Amino acid sequence: MGINWLESVIGQDLRSTLRNIFTHKVTTNTFILSGGRFIASALGLLIGLLVARMLKPADFGVFSIAMAVFEIAVVFTEIGIGISLVRFVPMYSVKDAGLADYYLKVGFWCLLVSAFLVAGLGIILSPTIAIRIYHKPQLVNPIRLAFVAVIGGILWSYLLSSFHAREFFSRYAVFSVIIGLLKLGVIGILVYLAAMTVVNVLIAYILIPVVGFILGIIFTPTPLFKARGKFKQTARSLFKFSKWIFLIDFFLMLSSRVDLLILGYFVKDEVLGYYSMAYMIISVFTILTSSFVNVLLPYVCKFDNMTQIREYVRKIPKITFTCALLLLPVIFIIGPVIHLVVGAEYTPSILIFQIMFFGFLVTFIVDPIYLVAYSVNKPRILSLLCIIRLLLSAGINLLLIPVYGALGAAAASVTTNFLVGIIGVSLIYNYIYKQPSM
Repeated sequence: MGINWLESVIGQDLRSTLRNIFTHKVTTNTFILSGGRFIASALGLLIGLLVARMLKPADFGVFSIAMAVFEIAVVFTEIGIGISLVRFVPMYSVKDAGLADYYLKVGFWCLLVSAFLVAGLGIILSPTIAIRIYHKPQLVNPIRLAFVAVIGGILWSYLLSSFHAREFFSRYAVFSVIIGLLKLGVIGILVYLAAMTVVNVLIAYILIPVVGFILGIIFTPTPLFKARGKFKQTARSLFKFSKWIFLIDFFLMLSSRVDLLILGYFVKDEVLGYYSMAYMIISVFTILTSSFVNVLLPYVCKFDNMTQIREYVRKIPKITFTCALLLLPVIFIIGPVIHLVVGAEYTPSILIFQIMFFGFLVTFIVDPIYLVAYSVNKPRILSLLCIIRLLLSAGINLLLIPVYGALGAAAASVTTNFLVGIIGVSLIYNYIYKQPSM
């Protein structure tokens, strides 16, 4: 299916390629998922803008550090189980539906236990992180709340993973919008009550994912209790694959936020707020990449010979590069947008965003190529690549941030993405062209 899609999309010229990209039937799921996630992201951006405007740069910087801790903790807690479910549930759904359901059940209970363990440990360590590492006592309670929020974050992550595994892309999109609306409603109430504080916002982030999870389970029954099977055997199979996914997710998340963590150590909270604003806007565009990759993953995993894989890595860059060119004008319109939405107070965020956007374009072009590592059962390639990304990101940020501050962090982001792109594509191409045709 994946190769047929590529063959029909790649045209004889740029015009036909563009037409096929936007009209082919198999791309429907990409547009559905992207549309839902873009709406959810727009809501998230609006929420972030409200929070930034009400908290001001210094408090927004504190909030951003807490959210970075939360995001890293969620990835560490998930231990790769989400993507592992996407790997196994579709595979067994045709041959043994009962076993597919049991994978969903085992995955849920493993994630729930992991969430409570990480939250408890994080609450204990919060003073150490805030005072001994950042030397900022005001971070203690926000970081504690960030760790409590891990429980709700994991429940929500599991719900989305179950939708992805069962290819319920429409429900994935709809519930992503619902959770955004819930957050916007609660933040709006805080604004109305003049109760917008870092602590209150984090409490909202604790409760809302739990509500979203409950709604998702009610409207989309999931076999959390009824499915039967061999727990140890299923869990062992799940963890055997998930260990690599965990390494990928953890190092990728850490490398994607290491700039903020290092920046928070060297600069004032106001500068951290400017950078956080640019990063938040960039995250809107990364949704396009992740949606495209998520929809492509089931197709790529169905490849059963090296000829198909080679054809995929030869043709997919033409699609992604064409789309990247269409996104370039964003660089020129972002300035007026930031001034209009959050005001001149965040003017320093404009140049930071413009620099970081080139790094985003690099990842948009190369990320779909990495999917073949799953189809050849070599996720360790991606694990290695994520470790390289973390080391490069940490090293370059430590080199540039002390001298150039937030602009140095932005330049480090572009440089890291470019170098990792070269290394990653080289690793993939080197592997697949050394293998015999299957």
